[in-house]
Amino acid sequence: MSKPCSFNLLVITFFLFIVSLAELTCPEVSGAEKEQLSLCLFWIVDKNESNKIDEYRYLLNRLEEFPQMHMNFSFSPLLVQQWTNSAPDIVAKLKKLQEQKQVTITFTPWYEPILPLIYDLNEVVSSTSSKVSLEKNKFWAEKNFSYPEDIREQMVRSWEFYQKIFNTLPTGFVPPAGAICDGVVDLLTDLGINWLLTASVRESNEYLPLGWHSVGSNKVCLFFRQNEISDFWDISSAIVSPKEKVKQWINLISQSEQSLVVVTIEARELWDTDSSKNKQMLEQIFVQTISQPYLLTVTTDECIMKKFALAQIEKIHPVTWLKQGFSAWIGESEKNTAWHMLTQARNMVERYKNSGHADIKVLDTVLEEIYVLEGGENFFYFSKDYAFKDKEKIELNFRQRLINIYQLIGQRAPSELFHPLASYSFLGTLLSEEEETKMTVNEEEKIFSFIDCRDDSINNNFDLENFIGQEVVDSFGEENLTFSFSFVPLITQTTETIGTPEFLIQTSSSPVERQETTFILQESSQPIVNISTSAPTMEKLIGLDQVIIDLYIDLNNRIGAGSVSLLAERKAYTTPQGAWEYCLSLEQKENAIQAILYRAREDGLPEEIGNYPVVQNEQKRKFSVSIPKKILRGTPFNWGYLVVVLNKEDKSILDLIVPLGKKQRQLLETTGLTPQLPMVRLK
Repeated sequence: MSKPCSFNLLVITFFLFIVSLAELTCPEVSGAEKEQLSLCLFWIVDKNESNKIDEYRYLLNRLEEFPQMHMNFSFSPLLVQQWTNSAPDIVAKLKKLQEQKQVTITFTPWYEPILPLIYDLNEVVSSTSSKVSLEKNKFWAEKNFSYPEDIREQMVRSWEFYQKIFNTLPTGFVPPAGAICDGVVDLLTDLGINWLLTASVRESNEYLPLGWHSVGSNKVCLFFRQNEISDFWDISSAIVSPKEKVKQWINLISQSEQSLVVVTIEARELWDTDSSKNKQMLEQIFVQTISQPYLLTVTTDECIMKKFALAQIEKIHPVTWLKQGFSAWIGESEKNTAWHMLTQARNMVERYKNSGHADIKVLDTVLEEIYVLEGGENFFYFSKDYAFKDKEKIELNFRQRLINIYQLIGQRAPSELFHPLASYSFLGTLLSEEEETKMTVNEEEKIFSFIDCRDDSINNNFDLENFIGQEVVDSFGEENLTFSFSFVPLITQTTETIGTPEFLIQTSSSPVERQETTFILQESSQPIVNISTSAPTMEKLIGLDQVIIDLYIDLNNRIGAGSVSLLAERKAYTTPQGAWEYCLSLEQKENAIQAILYRAREDGLPEEIGNYPVVQNEQKRKFSVSIPKKILRGTPFNWGYLVVVLNKEDKSILDLIVPLGKKQRQLLETTGLTPQLPMVRLK
């Protein structure tokens, strides 16, 4: 009798084991049995994923292994163009899978512009659906940017390359960021597009996966992205295992109340830097998706053939699936300035094209530059709220391409193109030459300087003139770094009146400027001439008894390395990427000026590591400190510097040297917020 009992116990144990396995792989589903749910999955591939060849080989191998897994791909043609040389096996496999109708493949426009902004910029800005709040400046909307022909050109180029690769034309299209509007849909339908993927354009909050829109006698099918599920990869925690993460994603899909759910995976949000982890994630997506008995993966063509219910869409206002709407590319002052610059250049190219004497090769070249500049990625990076990697290089490249356009067609480039976009960001005007920080560098002599703009100090007695750094060798052969801080000489003016008919003559001079004489017609019955002379005000040359000079040094331009807090009681921070490792603080105590060197500890607190003598000039307007180079290791030309003059009494900021293209009041007038001060850099 004991054997049957042991056998029954074994059966029960095995059954419980199988149940536990099922719970691991299957999400909880309400109800006795889940009705069949079709999943239309779009895998959106970024143009910057050329280094993910191993991951895409793995993905396509899994598709071959699991033929029941159907999906849709949207590729940048620029990426596929690279792969035709670096990974032709991937391109061949994509072609094979599409021919087997397991996948549907489409391409973006050549340089991925945000289509409604190219079609009619002002329409987007004026639409309530676009979520754009303009920081207007005087350069905004002088002329509208509206070049539908540029969309057509970039689409045709993509389609021609697509046909070369796949021997057919695509049936549908995934616009960058799902951004469309009425005019864009009409244009795309003329190009033979049967379906589009976009954000929901219905006013109702109820999610419907499909709709249709009439364009003349044609109809285009609209696939509406389910935002919550699609945004999952962007917001999900990185510490969750691939298995658990995919399980959460599948659970979200299973909760859909529709018989069809349209989901995107933007691959750049999925990838880890570790290729093996990426393959684990792909494996889990495949295994867990096909293990759900109720879940059927479908391509766009299969969806259309199944004839799901479609909502009729009469009017398509500008829409994108980004949460911030079109403000991702327009609205902030720097972005608006970039659009102004591009509009100017594009209009000028159009005039050149229609002039009757345009050189075809030159025209092709400048239009190519225009198409590159229209790419949405450019404007996305011009944000004051995010510190994107290489943002300054991207902005410099943007302006350089615009300059090239003018030079190619023999026109003088506007002066604003030679200034950073931020030059416009305060009241919409460029910084005048007098307002701009100037920089000089002589690497052979190992010296550099930053010249501050005049008259920007809150205390006129302490208006910074320049900051100089130099590597010097002393009489003992020791290498030192000498830092000097100069203030503008104080001037007092005296006037002497002498008799001469009908003219007022004013003469002024200072120790640092040439003597100037100005003749002014004086309407007076008494002939007078005032001769005004200037000289240093010696009684006001009082050293540093009222102020403190801080020099913060960032050695590596890395977020998380160093301290963002200034020394005690200072009312500002550095930017995260400008966290400082060393600070030199000059302060007068009793009858002597001390220069104390601090180092930022790992906990961010300053640690005093040295006290150095300060050398003053006769007028007590220049202060120099030398520090042994063995203490501050590295290359001073690669460092960042923040020079701040503070009121000694309350530690408020009186003056500072700001980066090129910035104004001091921009950085300090922050309405209730503690200012974040950027470093000035030579490179």
